[in-house]
Amino acid sequence: MAIGKSESNIDGWEVITAAGLRLGADHDVSAVYQAVLAIAVARVEAVAHANGALITVEVRFGTNDAGWRILTAFRSTKGTVSTIDVDASSASGGTTLSVSATANFETLNDKYFVKDNTISSSEIVRNNGFSSNDFITTLDNLDQTHANTADVYTKPDEFVIAIPDAASTVRVIIWNDDADCDIATKTDIIKLTGI
Repeated sequence: MAIGKSESNIDGWEVITAAGLRLGADHDVSAVYQAVLAIAVARVEAVAHANGALITVEVRFGTNDAGWRILTAFRSTKGTVSTIDVDASSASGGTTLSVSATANFETLNDKYFVKDNTISSSEIVRNNGFSSNDFITTLDNLDQTHANTADVYTKPDEFVIAIPDAASTVRVIIWNDDADCDIATKTDIIKLTGI
């Protein structure tokens, strides 16, 4: 017997400017057995983020808007990230990300955020090797083609949050309370839909 599963995007990559708030979409989880959120946060400027963004996951157990409850709240990584430029077009399906330099991008297993000019074409990649000041080899194939106008940033965050089975709706609120640093965020949901 197979278990029915599905994965979908709730909130696609979007930039939250400094001192900005993103109220994520309400997502119905009433007809699923279990649900898990996958939340990603990345800096898109190489300036210090004083506190890390405040991420709040809320659930509702009925249909009343006043029924939202905080499931958990936490912060993304604070501090300053490093950045480099994509140096030549890097094709989706491949594992080579051409870059202008590799200083601060030479640690195996580190994750990087590749910010495209079209923010929806951005993605997080993992370092599986590099050629000094030439390219980074990614562990998995690139999901997107990245032009030489894209930027790469260190230290993106990824969080996985289990949603209580009794919840009917879930949403993610992200507050970028830093005065200077813009961030990008994305939320996916993984659902167990059948047993």
